Amino acid sequence: MNPNLIRGLYALIDTTWLAPATLTDAAAAAIRGGARLVQYRDKTADAAERAERARAVFRVCRQLGAVFIVNDDVDLADELMAHGVHLGEHDATVGAARARLGPLAIIGASCYDSVVNAQRAADAGASYLAFGAFFPSPTKTNTRHAEPFLLRKAKALGLPLVAIGGITPDNAPELIAEGADAIAVASGLLTGGDIETAARRYAGLFLEAAGHGSPLPPHCHSPVLACSADLGKATRQLSVRTLTMRATTATIHLDALRHNLKRVRALAPRAKIMAVVKADGYGHGLERVAQALAGADAFGVATLTDAERVRRAGLSHRVVLLSGFDELGDLALVRELAIDCVVHHESQLAMLERSPAQAPQSLWIKIDTGMHRLGFAPEQARRVFERLRALAQVGEIRWMTHFACADDNDRERTDEQMARFRAAIGDLPGERSLANSAAVQAFSASHGDWVRPGGMLYGLSTFAHKMGHDLGLQPAMSLSTRLISIQQLSTGDAVGYGAGYRCPRPMRVGIAAVGYGDGYPRHAPTGTPVKIAGQSAQVIGRVSMDLLAIDLSAAPAAEIGSEVLLWGPQLPVERVAEAAGTIGYELVCGVTRRVQFAASQASEPVSVAA
Repeated sequence: MNPNLIRGLYALIDTTWLAPATLTDAAAAAIRGGARLVQYRDKTADAAERAERARAVFRVCRQLGAVFIVNDDVDLADELMAHGVHLGEHDATVGAARARLGPLAIIGASCYDSVVNAQRAADAGASYLAFGAFFPSPTKTNTRHAEPFLLRKAKALGLPLVAIGGITPDNAPELIAEGADAIAVASGLLTGGDIETAARRYAGLFLEAAGHGSPLPPHCHSPVLACSADLGKATRQLSVRTLTMRATTATIHLDALRHNLKRVRALAPRAKIMAVVKADGYGHGLERVAQALAGADAFGVATLTDAERVRRAGLSHRVVLLSGFDELGDLALVRELAIDCVVHHESQLAMLERSPAQAPQSLWIKIDTGMHRLGFAPEQARRVFERLRALAQVGEIRWMTHFACADDNDRERTDEQMARFRAAIGDLPGERSLANSAAVQAFSASHGDWVRPGGMLYGLSTFAHKMGHDLGLQPAMSLSTRLISIQQLSTGDAVGYGAGYRCPRPMRVGIAAVGYGDGYPRHAPTGTPVKIAGQSAQVIGRVSMDLLAIDLSAAPAAEIGSEVLLWGPQLPVERVAEAAGTIGYELVCGVTRRVQFAASQASEPVSVAA
């Protein structure tokens, strides 16, 4: 579906407000005024009457070039070959409607005041997500109230957003500014006497928001005529061609994740484990990682979106939002997801004090002991604790800090941070968490009540000049591709952009289907190691977006189709990172979405000679 179809005024042609004989005239007036979409709502008529009326409204939409949506009734949408259907909480499921109407049908889902419901609808195949009622509405007297900020939160879901409920030309700009792609209007459009003029006023709000002038009628600017006016059942059932994916594959070794979790347990047997799965599980895929690490006691995330993903993965563990919340509106979603928040700044204290008293929420106070990114100064610890403890909406309080140099084995600085943390908290109650991956492995005195391993769970070394396998860890990702060409080059021939590499002798050069568009580092220099069919080789020339040149001198058996290992158990990512002047964390987090991902239950054996 073209997302531009869900844009602007969405007219609700509703028999609550209109006599049956006026439905088509009302629809035509709304479209002439600039409505891009028309939804037919009829809660009263019998099936035959509803079908007849809907068919007449659909005819007007086809003639004038608007999208036609049926409210609630999948059977009717299918019978009429409508462009789509809008579903409420108690109607057919999105998945069932998608299966019935086909891959090109427009399927809208009412999400009310819940981003979690919106994510479920998106996962099931919804085309757009509707939130509201935002304001009091004559037709939605019993509907849950939604706050405008939810639209901004829901933008991360990547689908068009429709705002609904009590919308007027005066309050609509706030919703558009927060991210509404369309506004659905019934009474505000249909009850004033001049539907076309009212529609022009609503439609003009979107052009004003974009910095344009008066709205054009839909036949002058709508993509609907070109691509959807004739959408019917036959069109919706067009077969979808299966695309051939790139050869580049990231294989996630689930047993390696579980092995590394056991390694943490062995190193910190008395501490609870908060498995850090931020940045999409360090690039490994948050859901698969969290499920593989279900033996942890909690999960640490950086964003509310990641917290939602943990919940959608079916996990009821404690989830800790490590960077805390940014604005007062975040707290509603924090409570809905039942997650813990880190509090690290005075502004967050003020927002908590302004938030309505609800069920007590668990918080973590972060103390800045020397990292100087997030956290309260040590001398503020008691004051912050007392302010939070006085709030009815605050439940358990825990403590954390973060080490700056544990990965450098800088014992003096790390010992100083531990001492500051303990002195700051003193005898105040609450569990403590200090240790990141490096401290789990190198500073047993820091383990406390909770440890927060991140990189080590993925088999990554946090220490310079050490590989993960040196620390008893197993790499959780292999990145591989294949050779798609082999060139026989002569002495002096240049390879790649900039002609920066010239062959010192006659050479076989393999071209692999991977580049910085896949997340392989563009700055990887000549000499960066790869493996081809188990044999060592090296990159030559400049890494391009899609392709990588490899010297095949040490891999004489290589041929087109041979597997190229870029990193994995037989080639530690730390070696590649060192050659490229970065760290393994950056490489695994940087693998892009065009790479195929596959999960493997069995870990590959690690070659320490790699």
